[in-house]
Amino acid sequence: MAMNEPHERLKWAREKAGYAKASDAARALGIEEPTYFGHENGSRGLSRSGRRYAEFFRVSFDWLMTGRGAPPAGADVFTPADRAVSTNSSPSAREPTSARIAPEADSLVVGERDIPIMGTTVGGSEGEFYLNGETVDYARRLPGIAKRKNVFGVYIESTSMSPRFEPGELVYASPSPPPKPGDDVLIELAPISGERAGPSYIKRLVRRSGNRVICQQFNPAVEVEYDARHVKAIYRIIPLAELAGF
Repeated sequence: MAMNEPHERLKWAREKAGYAKASDAARALGIEEPTYFGHENGSRGLSRSGRRYAEFFRVSFDWLMTGRGAPPAGADVFTPADRAVSTNSSPSAREPTSARIAPEADSLVVGERDIPIMGTTVGGSEGEFYLNGETVDYARRLPGIAKRKNVFGVYIESTSMSPRFEPGELVYASPSPPPKPGDDVLIELAPISGERAGPSYIKRLVRRSGNRVICQQFNPAVEVEYDARHVKAIYRIIPLAELAGF
């Protein structure tokens, strides 16, 4: 496979380390799957996580980020089982491995970088932020939303939904299909008179009851209620599996 970009080399390193699926590598690394998926498909840069990936997959950081030099010769026979041994044992205690190169994983075809990422202004301690109406960047169009309209991206700004979403993580949202209980959502409230925009929140929809929209927050774990009469829009956050087209 061509390896002209860091995300292409990351995919190569992950497969040669014995992780056939990106989700397996994300769990082993202890990071959110959407975050790792974005790094491997090129929709997010590697500048903050490149060194961690290089150390984990046992490749050169310089090679991963720039393509200079070459990955270690043993990378193609290093497996998750070996990693468990290397984490818990001294090098002298490791036994030779008969691991084989992992088969090629199905590649996910990503589209143009045409999904607008909306700019935000951070609010107070309750996790609110304000959609300022500006497009600050564009994200890749993933297979599951290849023909979808009215999709936009937004970066998580607070820890109020941790560990489900972490600050700096990119999520994709859309007003359709309408969210149902159990969906993660972006709730945008109507602006107060004279204000440009009302506050927005990332939560999990629990239920609707009369004029109330009841949601769940994870950090701290509480239920939050919104007056439906003050809600401008509720956008459904598109799950990773749906983005990938599964």
